[in-house]
Amino acid sequence: MFLERKMQRLFFNLGGLPSISFLCLLPFFSQLSFFLSFSLSFSFCLSLPPTRRRERENERQAVCDKRRSQR
Repeated sequence: MFLERKMQRLFFNLGGLPSISFLCLLPFFSQLSFFLSFSLSFSFCLSLPPTRRRERENERQAVCDKRRSQR
């Protein structure tokens, strides 16, 4: 919503030349999309290790419980 308003203002400021302003903004949009995809994948990778760690801890706990029950 906010970005759309900014775009409209840019178009009006440039005197209704959407093609030129769009061409000027294309690199910005490509960088923005790249940054968004990168940050999404980065956050996804960050969220993965703790779950693996928890799985390992759960496995260790299960092994300990088995040993206790066998005694």
